[in-house]
Amino acid sequence: WEKYISSAMETLDWKKPAQTKDQLFSTEDPTVELPHPSDKKRRGTNPRVFSGAIASSNELLKNPLKRDALRDKQGVRAIEMETSGIADATWVAERGYLGIRGICDYCDTYKNYEWQEYAAVVAAFASVGWNSAWAADPQARRRAAHWWRACHECLRTLMIW
Repeated sequence: WEKYISSAMETLDWKKPAQTKDQLFSTEDPTVELPHPSDKKRRGTNPRVFSGAIASSNELLKNPLKRDALRDKQGVRAIEMETSGIADATWVAERGYLGIRGICDYCDTYKNYEWQEYAAVVAAFASVGWNSAWAADPQARRRAAHWWRACHECLRTLMIW
């Protein structure tokens, strides 16, 4: 999928930021830059797909202490704002939803938009891949239906207001 991401970035005349722009800072002392944790499943500097709970918020969160608390207490892997309206609507309707996100910052005071375009393209191709795999496999559709029910219950407990 990396070649499709590169092709889309080129078509849109967007550039993937340099790896030096992917900076991780200490929660306790935000002036201290940290090395990224080792990830044996990542291929070079290519994106990697993760699954898990994503918290939705109506407010921009730039607080690494709150981010870490949500991770530790709720198992949240990321925090985003763009689907918060969908989260609200599905909560009221007692429905679930699937949000596929390209995460582009660390929810800290260094928030910027440098990785946003790249993250959007990665999420678009992850969505296409997920939909293709789901549509091609009847067993995957049954697993997805089970997962969807479980996800709905998860959303009930993870909704952040």
